Amino acid sequence: MRAVQNITMNKINVRLREYRIEALTGGSEAVAQVIIEVEDKDGNVVSARAANEDIVKASVEAMITGINRLLLRQRLSSSI
Repeated sequence: MRAVQNITMNKINVRLREYRIEALTGGSEAVAQVIIEVEDKDGNVVSARAANEDIVKASVEAMITGINRLLLRQRLSSSI
């Protein structure tokens, strides 16, 4: 999560507000769902989720989705 924040820092400064893991399936092929909330410097908050057998991959995917949503929100509000 920190690596993604560091990579995107020049575009958007985000803070992870919430991080939650839920098991979608059990057993040796278990799939986990990661749910996050991120906040930008202006106080905009979005949530994102991703599911994968690898918790790290799901976490990174959710973080990138959250950052993309914040960037889209910024772009839409600046064009109004």
